[in-house]
Amino acid sequence: TQLGMNDRNLAEFFIDLAEKEVRINWKQRLKSKRNNAAVLEEEDLVSLSQKYRSTLDKNGAELPLGLVSRLLRAVADMSPKLARSLQEQKEKQVIKKAKEDGPQLM
Repeated sequence: TQLGMNDRNLAEFFIDLAEKEVRINWKQRLKSKRNNAAVLEEEDLVSLSQKYRSTLDKNGAELPLGLVSRLLRAVADMSPKLARSLQEQKEKQVIKKAKEDGPQLM
């Protein structure tokens, strides 16, 4: 490729950047109490795709927004690493909420 990387390294680079963007977005949603089951909500996809595209541009990968959006969606849907990370975040939120609510009397 023009970047001096082989295809596998380039793919891993794209995936790593996408995972970071989705993780950041997920953490922001948890902090804002928008804790839905979806890894990537449709309302977040456009702004997140634009951020991801900007990150790729800064690293020399100028791609159309449509392709960037599809890459981001594919990584969000299929990444086992991301799924584990997001599950851990959900568990932390459940524990935090349980501590905030205190013991429940019956």
